[in-house]
Amino acid sequence: MAPVVDGMGIIHAVTSYQEQFVTCFTADRDMTPDPAFYASRLDAAFGDLKKSAGITRCGGARAISGGPGRRRARGYDHRLRLPAARPVRLRVGGLVAGVVGVSELPSQFLAAQLVGAGVAVGRGAARTPAGRAGLALTAVSAAGLLGLRRRANAAAPVLESALVEGLGPDYRARIVRPRRPADDAAVAERPGLYRMMRVRSAYARDTDISYGPHGKANVLDVWRRPELPDDAGAPVLLQIPGGAWTMGNKQGQAYPLMSHLAEHGWVCVSMAYRVSPRSTWPDHVVDVKRAIAWIKKNIGRYGGDPGFIAVTGGSAGGHLSALVAMTPGAREFQPGFQEADTRVQAAVPFYGVYDLTDEHGRRDTLAHWEKTVLQEPIAAARAGSEAASPLHRVTADGRRSSCCTARTTSSSGSSRRG
Repeated sequence: MAPVVDGMGIIHAVTSYQEQFVTCFTADRDMTPDPAFYASRLDAAFGDLKKSAGITRCGGARAISGGPGRRRARGYDHRLRLPAARPVRLRVGGLVAGVVGVSELPSQFLAAQLVGAGVAVGRGAARTPAGRAGLALTAVSAAGLLGLRRRANAAAPVLESALVEGLGPDYRARIVRPRRPADDAAVAERPGLYRMMRVRSAYARDTDISYGPHGKANVLDVWRRPELPDDAGAPVLLQIPGGAWTMGNKQGQAYPLMSHLAEHGWVCVSMAYRVSPRSTWPDHVVDVKRAIAWIKKNIGRYGGDPGFIAVTGGSAGGHLSALVAMTPGAREFQPGFQEADTRVQAAVPFYGVYDLTDEHGRRDTLAHWEKTVLQEPIAAARAGSEAASPLHRVTADGRRSSCCTARTTSSSGSSRRG
């Protein structure tokens, strides 16, 4: 079930009742603008589960909605009917904490999952066939989370080798840490679960700031140390959320990164943007460009340096961060603000999509891009797909380095490397 929403954290509560698994997923309105689309994705995922688990009957996923005004108002449920000798009595002990976490914090999700499974066992979940099946699913999920952790740890030497090759063996000695407002400023701690729960309230000092004309889809938060002076001239990071171009919530992603940088004196900006299928390409990158223009104009009032902006993001956010770095001032992506300065000084995309044509792109990604984001065949809009592909923006004039280097001269004239 992990591939349902790539790169996002998902929690499925699995309940047993009358030989059925009932799986519910609830999310903020801003994260799921089109419940029917995600219901179809869940249908496909549970179809695969049906085949692999030998389930005889399988219901359909459906979109559900809560009452007006509720923040958590949209979700889905999916029922799988399992073969059993007799019905299972509904009781509190039938609740199985079947948690599937796909997140930046797999260890923390794993710990929460194991605690929930322990509670379920204590309430008798292991005494029913459906309960035991739910615990088995929990074990499979736990193994997957451990695998994510191992893969993440294995990436460290690969990243270090790339940094040494690209920046030189002494790159660490040349990193400038602002450590504002004083040299004894706090250093980042390890990203534990409790710390990640409180970092937004600690550092997101200014929230829901409008940067564009599209309501809640065009708002951002500014993260900084509480005592950072307004004239600090600190380097700025723009965090672009991922979510297959269909989710663009400014909350919940990159908290370890943004809190680490904020503690070292950076100003971080997390943004929301319009998403598909309600919006079509290039609305997504237009919003990112508009946010960069807002930062250039306004971040000085929050202690940031408009002359040093780094962009980052994962998945769709990785694609958008790479694309904006490769297209400074691109008029086709800046309708109504063509003259705005949208240059950035560094881009650090994570597991992004860099080719949205049929030349190098992945088939499943291209199908999603074509049907949900572009909403027309790639063959009929090949020029648009090439223009949206960072790989096709690389030229022989050195523009590649604008996406990879992290060295610049700020507006105050000082040189930084981050």
